[in-house]
Amino acid sequence: HLFVAELPEATGIGVISHSVFSGKKFETPRPVLQTSSRLSYPFVFERDGHVWMMPEQSSGSGLDLYRCTDFPGTWVHECRLIDGHLHDATLFEHDGLLWIAAASAAFQSSTWDALALFWAESLTGPWHPHARNPVIVDGHAARPAGPLWRTDGQLYRPAQDCSGGFGSALTVKRITELSRDTFAEEIAGAVSFARNQ
Repeated sequence: HLFVAELPEATGIGVISHSVFSGKKFETPRPVLQTSSRLSYPFVFERDGHVWMMPEQSSGSGLDLYRCTDFPGTWVHECRLIDGHLHDATLFEHDGLLWIAAASAAFQSSTWDALALFWAESLTGPWHPHARNPVIVDGHAARPAGPLWRTDGQLYRPAQDCSGGFGSALTVKRITELSRDTFAEEIAGAVSFARNQ
């Protein structure tokens, strides 16, 4: 199953669409979630026996949670998680808490430059901002680039390197310290993408 953001020419408002791999190719995507706000970055996950989605809808001034009632095409609005303009919000777990990492504008920066963290004890919240938000301001490694993962007990965070343009490269960060009021990470690797000349 593949969830993607599409921008229909007729409306100019982004929607979330779904496609399935038939064994040879992906089928034509079909819209499954649309609102009055432009949607993108369909972060889909399973938890507590349900399938959920946290799509980016920065023009809607908040991060909302949707629950799937008939997979993959029927989604209902569950609740507002966080108010504010957030981008590429990504859920993960660490030390008994749920966390959301999201790009945000801070100190008059672009949404490529700042990373904000939020924590909660349950999925529907309440969600609390990290004491040091924004935890980093760095166009090389702030904006999330997909799910975090663990290897050998280490927590890794993929980030977009936007120093050469939006999504022009990928940085992998290893989180070395994370609590409600501390955060530290180090570079674990990087990937650059060749451009056609």
